[in-house]
Parts: sequence; structure tokens; C-alpha cells
Amino acid sequence: MKITKYPLLKFFVGLLGILFITSSLIAQEQEEVVYLENGSIIRGKVLETTDEKIKIRIIGGSVLVFPADQVIRIDQENVLTTNTINIKEPRYNKQRGLLLETKIGALMNGPEGDTPGTSVGLFAGYQFVPFFAIGAGIDWVNYADAGFLPLYGGIRIRPVRKIPVVLGINSGYAFPVRGFEGGDTREGGWHFNPELTVLIPARKHHYWTVGAGFHTDKISRQFESPWSGGTTTHIRRYDRMSIKVGLSF
Repeated sequence: MKITKYPLLKFFVGLLGILFITSSLIAQEQEEVVYLENGSIIRGKVLETTDEKIKIRIIGGSVLVFPADQVIRIDQENVLTTNTINIKEPRYNKQRGLLLETKIGALMNGPEGDTPGTSVGLFAGYQFVPFFAIGAGIDWVNYADAGFLPLYGGIRIRPVRKIPVVLGINSGYAFPVRGFEGGDTREGGWHFNPELTVLIPARKHHYWTVGAGFHTDKISRQFESPWSGGTTTHIRRYDRMSIKVGLSF
């Protein structure tokens, strides 16, 4: 018997085929898929959704919790037998812990044509959240006619969370090591160093750094004036633009 001779039978066979395909698609199991800002994709069963967090159970029974502001969307998709979880490590986000920075830099000529200099520094602190750290450091700052050893406190801030640029502000006291010889007393002064640094990933939580900023150091000398018999203070301030490279981890 040929189906083509029976149009009604042909219609029912086609209808059964369509119903079979449709029922197969409908019967396919669905799951919820959470998409995060950092590119992670989490598949499973969403247990809780609030303004603060999203809670999802993945295959195996583990329950994961994510801040709501990191979630882009939640979709319903067909169940996958593999790759039920794909969490990407953020490239620039060290969450918390000890922070170390080493830098070497060049100090540009001053506004009045003063000689350039160099600097080498070490900063150690603690990162409380991914975008804020506080600590202390020590530098060796060398000019043609003077040298300083600044001790300072500092903060590190990421102004924009998705951009790997860090604002650093260091402030402290610069101890004179050489220069301004011949006075009765020699004193240092205020050290101030704001800078912007770009983070370049080297490996997990290790970054090459390239930054530009501003250096201010002050030194003073006191001596007795042979003419007045009093004490005269001579103060010199070093203001320089800086370019630095280093390593942060």
C-alpha cells in the first residue's frame, strides 16, 4: 500500500511526526543559567534571589552564592551534560590579602631645569576589598646633588572596577641622606607622591605595573650667619614628574 494513494493517511502520518518532534522538544529538561559580569556561566537550580545575592544549586549538590550586582541575567536553557559550571578568574581582581609592590623609576627635570633623578621603592600593605588597600613603604630617591630616604604611609584605590588602573597616594617624611653639606644641622621634610598605575597581568594575582606621577621632597639646612650672628635656614624643595615600572603581587 502506498501512502500517496491515501491523502488522509499521509496527513495523519505527517501530523504524528510533528507531534513527536514537538513533544520531544517540550520534554527536554530545562535548567537555570546565571551569567556573571566577569564572564562566568553557572548552570543549575536558582534557590534564592534577593537584592543582595543570588543562590544557585549546581550538579552535585553544591550551593553557590553570588552578589546580585555581579549578575547580568538569569536564563532558562536546555540542560547540558557537561560544562555545568564555568567560573572565570577575574584578571585584575585580587580579592583581599597582603599586597606588595616594587618599583623603579625616573624623575624628570624640574620646572627650572633642575637635574633629573631616580627612585627605587618597596610598598607593603593589606588589601581589604578588591578596590582598596592601605600600607606603608620606603623609597630611595637620588638626585644629582641630594639623596633622600622617604618613609611613608599610602593607600591604593581602583576608581573604576572594570579598568585596571590604580590611584596611589603616598605621604610621609623624607630623611636626608646626602646633599646640602656644610650646615650646622640638616633636616628632611615632607614627602608626597601621588601616581596612577596601569596593571598588566603576568600570572594569577601578579601584575607588571607602569605608572606616572609626581614627587615632592624637601630638605633644609640651618647655619649661623657670620653677619647677623643669628641662625639662617635654607630650604630646598625637589618637585619632579615621575615614570615608574615594577611588579605588584
